[in-house]
Amino acid sequence: MGKLQELREAAGLTQAQLAKAAGTSQPQIFRLEKSKRTLSKDWAERLAPALRTSPAALMFDQAAATGLPIVGVAQAGAFREVAVFDYDEDDRPMIALARDFRFPDASQYALQVAGESMNRRYPNGTFVSCVAWADTGRMDPVPGMCLHVERHQGPLVEVTLKLYAERDGKRWLEPDSTDGRFKPIEINGDDGTEIVVKGLVTGSWRPETFD
Repeated sequence: MGKLQELREAAGLTQAQLAKAAGTSQPQIFRLEKSKRTLSKDWAERLAPALRTSPAALMFDQAAATGLPIVGVAQAGAFREVAVFDYDEDDRPMIALARDFRFPDASQYALQVAGESMNRRYPNGTFVSCVAWADTGRMDPVPGMCLHVERHQGPLVEVTLKLYAERDGKRWLEPDSTDGRFKPIEINGDDGTEIVVKGLVTGSWRPETFD
């Protein structure tokens, strides 16, 4: 049983009654309870009053039970035509990673790591949870943060993870790898790419391998 269903039943409401209170239909409540529709901030604000909870708490509780959407693959050196998976919001695959409670109102998502550029901390196949940078409330990163970064080169985009560092009056994005082929990238340097910080990495999970 999902958290939304638990809260509805604890409030003594049927799906139809909750739908009426939120100005929607019973099938929509069914989809939300079964995670066939994403519980967005707008949905949380509509449902929370009838459930006697706050929108932020409702979003956290539901996401903790259902996980985060996997929106793409982070792989240094792989420039592609799209930065994230081309899924409708309601059809994105999910992974059982809880939302970070420090950012209750933020957009949160997961990326799968491919390759070896961050293999000291995120081996190939690891999933990382991220908070959208625009929702962190920060203007600038802090050294040591791991960032979800996009590098744009014409129509192509590289999605990668990098550690933020400051040295010699310059700002850098650094790999954390046993492979010496991966080099630091100077922000505002002259490598022909546009760098965009998209998210802050807040956690990770790696499936066990069995030989």
